[in-house]
Amino acid sequence: GFCFDLGLVYSGSPDASLHITHSLTGVAKDDLETHRKNEESDLQNELDDFEWWPLLSAGLVYQF
Repeated sequence: GFCFDLGLVYSGSPDASLHITHSLTGVAKDDLETHRKNEESDLQNELDDFEWWPLLSAGLVYQF
């Protein structure tokens, strides 16, 4: 036999969070925090599109 599934899976949109663990010499801490917030916002905007995932599954069934 043969089985086949096609559809969509709703998983909700993932949440993004970025953390700074090391400070660079010569870079102001406020500048790093501003850059981190901007990157986190950009990443979250891109991840918001991933609420629905396509599903495709196929298989073979053998009985004896």
